[in-house]
Amino acid sequence: MLDQKAKNLPFPSGKGNHINRVLFYTHNSVGLGHAFRTLAVITGMRRWLPDTEFMVLSGTSVPQVFFEEGIEVIRLPSIRLCVDSPCHELQPRYLTRFSTGKVFDFRRRIIMEAFDFFSPDVFVVEHNMGGLMNEVVPLLLKCHQMKPFGKRAILFHLSRGIISPVPRIPVPTGNAGEPAPPISIAHLYDSIYVLEDRSTVDIHKEYCGSESGLKEKIHYLGRVTSLPPQELADPDEVLQCYRLRGKRVVLIHLCRHGPVLELTRHLLDAFERAGLAGDYQLVVVQDAYLNRDTLREQRAACLSRGAVVLPFISHLVNLMNAADLVICRAGYNMVNEVLMTGARALIIPEHHPSAEQERRVSLISADHVRVAGIEEILRGRPETMLLDLLSKNRGSKRPDFDKYVVGRRLVEDLLKF
Repeated sequence: MLDQKAKNLPFPSGKGNHINRVLFYTHNSVGLGHAFRTLAVITGMRRWLPDTEFMVLSGTSVPQVFFEEGIEVIRLPSIRLCVDSPCHELQPRYLTRFSTGKVFDFRRRIIMEAFDFFSPDVFVVEHNMGGLMNEVVPLLLKCHQMKPFGKRAILFHLSRGIISPVPRIPVPTGNAGEPAPPISIAHLYDSIYVLEDRSTVDIHKEYCGSESGLKEKIHYLGRVTSLPPQELADPDEVLQCYRLRGKRVVLIHLCRHGPVLELTRHLLDAFERAGLAGDYQLVVVQDAYLNRDTLREQRAACLSRGAVVLPFISHLVNLMNAADLVICRAGYNMVNEVLMTGARALIIPEHHPSAEQERRVSLISADHVRVAGIEEILRGRPETMLLDLLSKNRGSKRPDFDKYVVGRRLVEDLLKF
């Protein structure tokens, strides 16, 4: 972990060149977490680089979260990972009459042209080291081949900690007729940053095969949240903003994967069976990636039971902080926000091929958090879980996840190149 006191120190002048432009790539094929994690890092860095321009390449469905912070976005045609299908294939989210391959060809051209236009000093790739379908590999190779000439962008990889295995690719040597040996894509990066503690995940060992020459590139920064604790809004003002004053709040946000509608209905039933409707207002926040039919049916089910239904909220953490109970999934951002706010929470992990959500909740040891599987909610009696959690105190040991400390460390390293 970084020294939390570092945020109060004056920022030292760097030895390297000033960083004028930083380009981020974040694919966002599954949920919203990648966008908010990228935004946290950018705003954390910008405190120390106020004159630097940042631009984002992304297929996110919520580009407004970047625009609200004055960050330009080049929107890639959306691709979604079909987590609920047996093959977990990638498909166009909206351009369904085009083949997946054709959409990726277009995305690669956009990525290359955006890089050439923006001419960044730093190129940061978030999550997938090669991008979706290795779509950023051509750009990484281009930068790698420019390395001997000294004119290229600094290449950073940014990871939440639990990632996919790092692929190996052939890298041209520059000598005609000489075969290109396959190497890990990780070797193309100057530095690899992990937004997690090494005690939670060892990137070098688990995903890089303990290859030589990589361990010294990997740095653990600790976790981040979209807002640090000191920037959380006043809970009373948040409740007033959403016209929720007068009752205590139970907040539900189930993202978009798995039996979202069925889970919603079972939780609505449990809320009524627990006799909470008199003292608590149930608030359901819908996910921006839910398909239209599920959005409509979820909304109708909630309104018929007197629940308040809200659309996508940029900083959901503020409402989490104001709620008496949170029912949510186990994404990186959501778990960090539950721990940071001390919110009493019922966490229902989504199932992904990597099992990353199940792994993440297995590391939680907090009395104010209860983890339940999907079947436990659908076949059990979740009302007992709700009543038990509401009888507990909020978490008292709240970690100080500070994006500005993380941003400082990244900027300090950049100025050394």
